[in-house]
Amino acid sequence: MERITKSIRFPKKLEARISEYQKQNEISTFTQALFELVRTALETKGF
Repeated sequence: MERITKSIRFPKKLEARISEYQKQNEISTFTQALFELVRTALETKGF
């Protein structure tokens, strides 16, 4: 899979929620946790 770099800023509360998800699911990186959350949301919406 080809990857591109994007720089984004998160509200502190959202970053904390993603980090908590990462810990609870034993995901090694913040980026991987974010990928998983985005992929799940897109699939739920039919994309």
